[in-house]
Amino acid sequence: MTSKELIEQSIKVSNEIRNVVEQKFVHLSEDQLNRKPDSNSWSAAECFQHLLFTNASYLKSFKELLEQQKDLNEEIKASARKYKHSFWGKLILYFVNPNNKMKSKTTKAFNPAYSKVEHDVVHKYLAQHDEIVSAISKMRNLDLKKLKIPSPINSKIKYNLGDAVRILVLHDKRHIQQAERIPNK
Repeated sequence: MTSKELIEQSIKVSNEIRNVVEQKFVHLSEDQLNRKPDSNSWSAAECFQHLLFTNASYLKSFKELLEQQKDLNEEIKASARKYKHSFWGKLILYFVNPNNKMKSKTTKAFNPAYSKVEHDVVHKYLAQHDEIVSAISKMRNLDLKKLKIPSPINSKIKYNLGDAVRILVLHDKRHIQQAERIPNK
């Protein structure tokens, strides 16, 4: 897969995620969004709140990196380059992949149970989601393998920009699918 293909695929999946959110969650009441299947599980609202927390860190890194790259006057012809995972990226992608049925705990900073979930969480998620897709679309000519960003969980762990984009998109997909499994009637 080339860098350009990775960006195009990520935008496509992100648009699919947005469509699911608009079709299945925008119209739900606050009570429906906050309904938990059991005391040990998150509500749909908590899934969205968790994504807002984690994605804010990625969005900040994306914007900073895009700003730094904007200052470079050289033409980067990276879109046709082959993309390759970093060690950390490959490992994290395994855990956030929606097909991985293994549950994993999040850190306290990203756990929605430790914060108040506001009634407009879905609309906030969609607004942030649009910002992220806009940032990703500006990465088409960047070298996704060479450029690195820190992990939102541990700044000592860095992975390449391509991995960060894939992690963010698959993490979103995983938690939107989790929210879809919650009965809201």
